[in-house]
Amino acid sequence: MRRGGAACGRFLRTAVLVAVALAAVGAVAPPRAARAADDGLVVGLVAPARAMSALYKLFADAERFPDRALATAVVVNRSGATVSDLELRMRCDGYAEWSPWTAVRPCPPGARVTVPWHPVLDARLAQLQSSTPVAVRLEWRRASGATGSAETKVIFLGGREFVFSDDPRAEGFHGQTSNAPLLAAWVSRDDPVIKQFAALVSRRARGHAAIQGIEAGVETLRAAYELMLLNDFVYKSSVGAGEAVPDGGSFGMLSVQNVKFPRDVLRDKSGTCIELAIFLAAVGHQLGIDSKLAIVTGHCFPIFQLSEGKGNDVKSRRVPLESTSIRGGLHGVGMERAGFDKAVEFASATEKRHRADDTFLEVDVQGMWMRGVNPPELPPLPDDSLERWGVTEQGLPGMTLPALGAGPARSDPSGFGGNWEGTAKARFGGADLKPCRMTLVVMTLRDGKFRLSATFVPEDGSATVQEDATAEDQDGQLVFQGTRRVALGAGGAATALSPGRGSAKVKDGRLVGKYGADGEGFASFSLARIAETK
Repeated sequence: MRRGGAACGRFLRTAVLVAVALAAVGAVAPPRAARAADDGLVVGLVAPARAMSALYKLFADAERFPDRALATAVVVNRSGATVSDLELRMRCDGYAEWSPWTAVRPCPPGARVTVPWHPVLDARLAQLQSSTPVAVRLEWRRASGATGSAETKVIFLGGREFVFSDDPRAEGFHGQTSNAPLLAAWVSRDDPVIKQFAALVSRRARGHAAIQGIEAGVETLRAAYELMLLNDFVYKSSVGAGEAVPDGGSFGMLSVQNVKFPRDVLRDKSGTCIELAIFLAAVGHQLGIDSKLAIVTGHCFPIFQLSEGKGNDVKSRRVPLESTSIRGGLHGVGMERAGFDKAVEFASATEKRHRADDTFLEVDVQGMWMRGVNPPELPPLPDDSLERWGVTEQGLPGMTLPALGAGPARSDPSGFGGNWEGTAKARFGGADLKPCRMTLVVMTLRDGKFRLSATFVPEDGSATVQEDATAEDQDGQLVFQGTRRVALGAGGAATALSPGRGSAKVKDGRLVGKYGADGEGFASFSLARIAETK
């Protein structure tokens, strides 16, 4: 098992099994309890010293996070008789009204009973701009008419503030990053403005999509990174609370970090290493790519997991990306920008170095969402926010891509790339050649490589056939091999067929060639270039 995955699992087990995990959303501190007494009965109230307000949803999730109560009533019976008539209720001023009166289980002489409180807190907590002390109150009553109260305070951090460890005495990399999996709450899952940016990425990628396979997924990631470059996104150092940052790092793990949400990065066109990483992770999610966050000493970068195939024939590829390689943009002085390929190299080297000295932790964003670490609700934005912020598919006038490891992803001197349509014949496993209307999308990758997506609509009304293929330019010929071919029946049911293969050339403005499969024979096709759809 990778150390990063083990760390996430260890984090969750600790949250459930160890009482100190109450502080997973607040700083470890000596318990502060306001007490009230009644004939030997002591009722106390304990709460974490501080809490990350962006994680307000965790407090209410008693099933998955039983030890993450906002506050805990502590009842100690110092009398000589069992107390069985005690009721209590709690409130968090401004963010949770009084809970219903709750009967406390019988407390024998000399015993201690705890009552955790898991309130549904108001989403406004995530809008706090700075640390804010909030009163948490408790009231109790007995059948005899005796009543009492207790009060303490929790300091809610600003809605964008994050702490990597709740224990200021924590030592070692893994101790000082114990809260790192909670960064998944900063990766927006369904923010409309991030969806709009992802749509720009898809258009720039010209039909590439992660579901089409690994190479198409890489080109989609390339388009996202290059769109940031063209729109003059920049990297900026983080501001912590007075901790010296280790060499090569950009944040201090023991200080409170102000971490912007992806929409803020998009608006400002800038971010720290953490903020750029979570922005790309959020965009990757919208593009259907499994996104992770890599945490190393004082630094963070995204990692994307791409895959293709089914069953026992699944292939995968990890793509780490040094998101700070966008550097200074138009306004950077002495800060070199790097292209996508170079950014992948940088991140790969960083991962290898930190894995070697056990200072690497990987946060599985989608996995943490499934475990209940969900993003906060954010206020709606105008539909034209991207336009207001000057984010476009073309980028800013005058912006170009770095020469090293970048450049137009669709440079295609062969002329194969584009959308084609015309007639073809094929057997598709049957006995007779069927005339078909064929539509072919040729997506240009790099180094003479292509990704093909073909649709065959038989003239006799039988099942439509779809095929994906990989291809390369071999001395002016487009030589392709199918990777997946299915026949779509009634109701969308798909029947797998043996993939086909073929070759083609551009002749007189048309794409002409042969297509078929072993055991089916081969037939010619002639396709005309058609206008691209966006």
